[in-house]
Amino acid sequence: MDVFQIVKIIILAIVQLVVMNYYVQSQDNKIKGRPYFCKTMTGIFIGTLVLIFIFYGRVDVPLFLAGGLIAAGLFDIPLGIMTNILAVFLAGYTDNIKVEGILYLLVLGTVICLFSETIKNVSSLGYGVVIILSIQLILLLINHNFLLEDTLKVNTLYSLVSSLVIFAFGRLVFYLYQKRTVLLFEEQKESVTEEALRLAEIMNPEFPLLKRLKNTSAALYKHSLFIGEIAGKAAKAAGADEMAAKAGGIYHQIGKLDNKEYIEEGLRLAREYQLPDSIADMIRQHNLKHEKPKTPEAAIVMLTISIVSMLEYLEKDSNGLKGTGNDNLGVSTQKIVENVFQMRLTKGSLDESGLTLKQYNRLKEFFLQM
Repeated sequence: MDVFQIVKIIILAIVQLVVMNYYVQSQDNKIKGRPYFCKTMTGIFIGTLVLIFIFYGRVDVPLFLAGGLIAAGLFDIPLGIMTNILAVFLAGYTDNIKVEGILYLLVLGTVICLFSETIKNVSSLGYGVVIILSIQLILLLINHNFLLEDTLKVNTLYSLVSSLVIFAFGRLVFYLYQKRTVLLFEEQKESVTEEALRLAEIMNPEFPLLKRLKNTSAALYKHSLFIGEIAGKAAKAAGADEMAAKAGGIYHQIGKLDNKEYIEEGLRLAREYQLPDSIADMIRQHNLKHEKPKTPEAAIVMLTISIVSMLEYLEKDSNGLKGTGNDNLGVSTQKIVENVFQMRLTKGSLDESGLTLKQYNRLKEFFLQM
């Protein structure tokens, strides 16, 4: 294999990986939000390359198609098909496989992915294997111009055994993935339950820090509760964590209790009263002076503060919204919301928040109807 051929293979791989990445990104979190997605796909890609080079020039041992089956079974069928297309073209360029062989592998790889659901259940696995082997025999007959003598050779046996190995390995990987995912969900569920209880505790009016805020500044206490209420409702509308956003809104300016640099003081109070890390993060991220929001909830709190602050300012202005009538108030509110969302988007304030386009649009709709 010369340098020029290696460069062609690399360029082909990059182009196909870009297409696959674009497809994954277009699905929001439907695919990339699955547990261990990046690690699994990296393993599939490396494993596919290793198998291509181990079975160099062996069209009759297409074990590298196992990657597509795993991707299809664990994540998404079109993603699995794209994975196998990438594998076949890489194998084709590497091994100089003829056009007939490439077409055979493309069809076989696609069919394997279409039957990926069968690896999820032992009872359906046999059915899937029988169908795949039958289709494979038909493809091999076509490849040999329907000459039975040419088809029934040892290479055909290798091909059929390879398909059996692919499905057996796919079933094993799915079983291990399912087992690990269940453990992960149980760990997350326990963690979420503990945090939910802690969030409910710190939002209780009798919580010491909240009582201190109320006793120190009734105006700040009222404002904080209002921000928390709006942020919580906005999070619910966007499908984010309502309790976390509400608590973040309540405590975002807690550092103003002592009239110091309120972000640092807020973080100190968060540590002193053992507020959850997610709330401490929102104290740090809500006004962009320290860092951008890193979660959808932090972004929601930031947007809520910006919109509410502007509305409150205009309501206090005698030449502002008051006295212009409900219609003008509605138009002005719409303009404020549009400007805030556009400004945050243009400045890249939401880049690291993890907000999806769907959540962004839902939030915008919520604030416009607020």
